[in-house]
Amino acid sequence: MSSQGMNRKRSIPKFGVGIVCFDTAEFMRFKVKQMVGLVDYIIVAMPTRGYLGRTVPDEVSKELHAMEKEGLIKLYCYEPYLCKTVEEAKLQEVELHNRLIFMLQSLGCKYAMISHSDEIVLREDFEFIINTCIEYKPIIYFVKFRQYYKDTCWYCTGGMMRFMPTFVDTRYRISEKVHRSHSISNTRTYILPEGYRSRFEKRKILLHHLSWVRKDLRTKLMLGYRFIGLNEGHIRRVLNSYNNLKEVDGKVRVWVARQSAHGAAFYSHCERPFTLEEASLQQ
Repeated sequence: MSSQGMNRKRSIPKFGVGIVCFDTAEFMRFKVKQMVGLVDYIIVAMPTRGYLGRTVPDEVSKELHAMEKEGLIKLYCYEPYLCKTVEEAKLQEVELHNRLIFMLQSLGCKYAMISHSDEIVLREDFEFIINTCIEYKPIIYFVKFRQYYKDTCWYCTGGMMRFMPTFVDTRYRISEKVHRSHSISNTRTYILPEGYRSRFEKRKILLHHLSWVRKDLRTKLMLGYRFIGLNEGHIRRVLNSYNNLKEVDGKVRVWVARQSAHGAAFYSHCERPFTLEEASLQQ
């Protein structure tokens, strides 16, 4: 941000980011590095357990407490209630997202971005988004997102152009009615007024979703709400696919988990926006 943007006048709105960190903190330092100095508050929500009662890895707690001690984030610990279905868990995630928006609004933020620990917007793009919000004052700002598999050189090629909300006016909340959409997150569908002002950024700005990039993919499968109902056979097949990629004509065909089942997906080769070594900054 320019020196004028960094030395904010009272008329310039405050920006806050709420991050949910569940099964991994391996990308958190890299993620936060992209926004430090550009936003006013960063709150990280860390659960004490998964939706089925499984313990969150000690490495997650250790890393987040260290980052809070260094003044990089404000940590918010919470205990999820146990869920029997994917729908119950989705609604609980919506409640958490709305709680984070309220917390940021209470701190005086005009704009809040709800994000997860494996979703990265690079600093130059992040700065552009903030400056655009200041100039055009949209109620909500969408950017294209790209989902990766195992490394940042493999991205999902199926489906339509996908968008993810970034900053939203903190007067608004996420709908408790779970929406199924390939264009937006189904736990980040906002209730907005008729004729609201939005911005869909169709430039090269991307939200990089490291959804299937993990040092320990099993932990993701055991803790994430989308995987409630997976049996051990499903998990073994997904892990076997993850650990034995076979490239054919610049693509890999993989098995991914989808709620109580699994299925095939195709990922194509691309130029890395950043390496895993860069993204896995650790203390």
